[in-house]
This record gives sequence, C-alpha cells and structure tokens, in this order.
Amino acid sequence: MSLTGSAELSHDFENKLAKLLNKNRLIANIISCNPGNYSVNIIASFNHQIVLIQCKNVKKSIGSPELQKIESAFERFGKEVLGIIVYNSEKLKNPLTKQANSWWKSCCSEIKIMNEHEIICFFKNKQKKIEKKQ
Repeated sequence: MSLTGSAELSHDFENKLAKLLNKNRLIANIISCNPGNYSVNIIASFNHQIVLIQCKNVKKSIGSPELQKIESAFERFGKEVLGIIVYNSEKLKNPLTKQANSWWKSCCSEIKIMNEHEIICFFKNKQKKIEKKQ
C-alpha cells in the first residue's frame, strides 16, 4: 500500500523528526497509524521518561476538538508520560486556534506544544539541568 498526498507528507515529517530526535540523545520510534486519527505518531524515551509525540504537518491551526482528541490519546498512556504536539514551522506559525489556546491553558497545559526546532532545544535544556544536578 503506497501513501499519497498529505499522508505521505505527514510520514516524511514524522521520519525527519524521529531522525532528529535520535541524533539528539532520544530514542525515538515511529508508530504506524492511520492519518487523521489523532493518535501518537512517535514514542520516544528521554532519561527514562516516555515521550509521546503527535506530529502536525499542516497549514491549519489545531482546533479545540482536535486538541481534545490528542489529549485523550496521550492520557491513555498514564499521567507519567510527557505528551508533545510538534508542528512543522515551515507550514504553521500559530499552532492553536484562539479557542483551542484558551482550552489548552485551562485544561491541558501539561501537553507541550512546539515546532521541530523548539523540541530539540527543550530536550537539550532538560539534559543540561540533569547534568547540573549530578
């Protein structure tokens, strides 16, 4: 079965992100799933913590219903995991709609939202904090 159109582009973004994470001290694996089902695209490990990533390779901001579905997918793995939505900075400047941003701040701010460059900085900073404690 071959991928076409947006599904192929989404998988390209997922592959690039997983490779980038693996180059930066994470262990990242792509999870095969149907496009558009709001489930986890990448599962990673960083310093013994499970990291779940939903990739967004789209031009349209994430709305509240979509954000709620992503939150639900993350919650299935338990409270100890770190859930991150990673969006393509070349396509999307405002990752959340105004309504979704309000909902995120009030209901699920533990979910991190960042682009493919910010996620690398995020984990580099986490690593520096760990090294300072040692």
